[in-house]
Amino acid sequence: MKNLILLSLISLNFVSTYNSKDYILSELKQDIKFDENSFIIDKNCALHEDFQGILLYEHSDNDLIFYLFNQAGFGLLNTDNCRILMSYNDSIYNHYSLEFLGNSNDLKFYKFKIKDFYVDYSISERTYNIVEFEIKQERVFEGDNAIGVKAIDNYYSCDISQEYTYIDNSYSMNELKTLTIDVNADYFRVPGSKNNYPNFEIVQTDIFYIYFLMPTNYGDLISIDIEWYENFEHYRGYNSSDPFYEPEDYYDSYINKYVRKIISEDDNTSLDANSFYFFNPANWFVGGSKGYDLKNLQSFALNDLDELNNKENNYCLTNNSINFIKENLANLQTVPYVIRFDAKDFCRRDYSVVGEFGVLEFYYEIKRFYMTDVDVITCTFNKNGEVYILPVVSNTNNITTGDNIVPNNEYLALIKKIIFIALIIICFILLLPIIPALINLIIFIISLPFRFIKRIIKTFKKEKKDG
Repeated sequence: MKNLILLSLISLNFVSTYNSKDYILSELKQDIKFDENSFIIDKNCALHEDFQGILLYEHSDNDLIFYLFNQAGFGLLNTDNCRILMSYNDSIYNHYSLEFLGNSNDLKFYKFKIKDFYVDYSISERTYNIVEFEIKQERVFEGDNAIGVKAIDNYYSCDISQEYTYIDNSYSMNELKTLTIDVNADYFRVPGSKNNYPNFEIVQTDIFYIYFLMPTNYGDLISIDIEWYENFEHYRGYNSSDPFYEPEDYYDSYINKYVRKIISEDDNTSLDANSFYFFNPANWFVGGSKGYDLKNLQSFALNDLDELNNKENNYCLTNNSINFIKENLANLQTVPYVIRFDAKDFCRRDYSVVGEFGVLEFYYEIKRFYMTDVDVITCTFNKNGEVYILPVVSNTNNITTGDNIVPNNEYLALIKKIIFIALIIICFILLLPIIPALINLIIFIISLPFRFIKRIIKTFKKEKKDG
């Protein structure tokens, strides 16, 4: 259970120099309802409950200060890379980076300033809905026991969902309803087209996915809000087995400001909770091509799903996605969703240049895209005519790509045909010396019935003449 605190900040005198951890516990104790002993460390607390929100304080400098209880008890590995998901006065939910201000000596309580946020005191009623505290670390378990934490590349989300409301100087804290889902990510690589990259020997297309289970008891899912960062790398390196050679340089690399898409019924997308879906947020389409309708895949036999994967290279699913769908199609309490993002190209070429002393130097050049911090923000449901939005607690995902090359299936089919024709020609050449004998043998075999009939007739005539 989360600790619910009703506070009046009129009597609280928070120090103006709030970047010193010596004051954190004393600041919290200024409220008569704060009981330090009620916050008990539990290293094996449930997932996504490592931290709990205690207090959101509007500082006189128009800053927003946030206090957390560290329920799992393990310290933060990187205090410079934390953020929260928050909505202000029913606006859309956004991520806000946090500035670490300190922690209590026993690591139970942490203090942050919410960056890039200005408290507007001219608004008499101010409501802050905080959903999750995100950190790039997670607990390490041995069996059922947590023994420490490790750093990770994606954000691990802690459910600190609370609604904080200021009315003038009065402050209240209420429970905020959220939805927790386990989001997985994957990508699939298929042969690409060289039309846009004539200088590259290898062009592949990467198709990115996320997939998850959605509980059906919330009603019909009619909208889902997702954000992510789009990353592009263009670099070259030495193509050498010499361990002292390192990639020479990176260039034309960038990270797009996060892309945010809302998939909804307004985009002609059916989000009925009894179906499986396949989306491309960039192009707003549902379903496959060439007659394959993915809007209600539950009517498909599972072998049709495999056939779709084999035939539709441009819309195929990963094996992990297919297994995920198969394992969960029959579950009435949840429904599997797969969301496909815009396809991106992977390009590679190998080349050589004349280096120092006329020695050839071998290089490779690569262009690639990948996605980071893919996050489901909110889901909108319609239950018995009531439409409502639930903020989502889920870990972010990074969808990175490798250098593996997949064969071009069209070329493989063409090669198979060429090999088949070549085998026929080789067999013909090998059999050429005995073809006349084979022809005579075939003629002899064909003529055997006629010879047999002719012999019977001849025998019959002879017997008739003798008789």
